[in-house]
Amino acid sequence: MACLAALQKAFTEVSVDPAPLTRTRGQVMADTLAERVTGTATATDVDVEVQVLVPVEALIDPHSPLPAEIPGHGPVPLDLLATTNGRTSLRRLLTRAGIIIGGESRQRCFTGLLAELLTARARNRCTEPYCDAPARHLDHIDRAGDDGPTELDNGRATCEFHNHVREQPGWTVHRTPEGVRTTTPTGHSYLAPEGPASGTSEDRPPEEGG
Repeated sequence: MACLAALQKAFTEVSVDPAPLTRTRGQVMADTLAERVTGTATATDVDVEVQVLVPVEALIDPHSPLPAEIPGHGPVPLDLLATTNGRTSLRRLLTRAGIIIGGESRQRCFTGLLAELLTARARNRCTEPYCDAPARHLDHIDRAGDDGPTELDNGRATCEFHNHVREQPGWTVHRTPEGVRTTTPTGHSYLAPEGPASGTSEDRPPEEGG
């Protein structure tokens, strides 16, 4: 009731404003609710995500006759999904024989099972070379701000310091075939190799003799 009263008060304030009223009571209340909950100016500014089922065969073969499908609305040509316009985003869910086998993440943060996998892969330790601090942050190798995906191959576990320091000017982090390489502002480069951590028995040379 308090929320409804606040929205009704907002409409009253707009209706007594000298500026012409171009929206209905319901529109004003909806826009006010959207602005106060999401921080957007009007209800139409709220981001909309459309999930699209895409057969994996259609990604492998560009001439595949299999269409994409918007659940609840039927098939759509794949050509329509090549770009996105405005504030509407498309999330592709990959299917095989009608069963969902994967999808694109639109999340900004690593959560749930994905977060657990990243932490376990790093053995709960920072993955920066020469750092053995506990893993406190899950970092995008390719920054999320640069459209880096929130997925296993683009994630790494770091301590709080190394997650923040890579955001300073001159620092770069990128994945190579050998592992994740960090370059400092001085030009020094450090590689965090994939696989067992250095110093384990797998990395030691065999002993000579019996």
